Amino acid sequence: LKNEKKKRKRGKKLNLLGEEESGPQFFSPGRIAAARDFQAEKNQKEEEHRQGIGSRKLLAASKKAQKEKNKIERIAAAIVKRSAAAAAKIAQAAKTQARKEEREKAAIAKLACTKRPNLLTGIRKSRQATKEPNAQLCNAVALREEEVVQIATSRGRRIQLPERFAI
Repeated sequence: LKNEKKKRKRGKKLNLLGEEESGPQFFSPGRIAAARDFQAEKNQKEEEHRQGIGSRKLLAASKKAQKEKNKIERIAAAIVKRSAAAAAKIAQAAKTQARKEEREKAAIAKLACTKRPNLLTGIRKSRQATKEPNAQLCNAVALREEEVVQIATSRGRRIQLPERFAI
């Protein structure tokens, strides 16, 4: 087994010139110079190959860093967008709540103007206590009713259209 390994090592050519020859290699001073040039060129190509690998690694690392930066920017933009949407939603909810409260106040004011004190219960309040709040509420309702358009029919009856049907 050891002899076979020695035989395998012994039979290989150096191929210093880069030429395929099947005989003994003799070196003249010109061929030695050519062999040195060939080896220098071979080393230069190998060095260029290594530099190319290094530059590709640097390029890949810079691309990865850029992708990471873009990803962080997208995440930050999404967070800003979500917070803006949440703020808009809260503002819309507050606006809706305000409209709802206004409608409730208007309904209460309208009821206060139209509702008469119940005399059958036996509970009477002083006229001053009941007049002043109702008067203020009725004035508010009266201001709104001025905005409502009044139309007369062909028989002369007056019709009050709601605000939404105003002409």
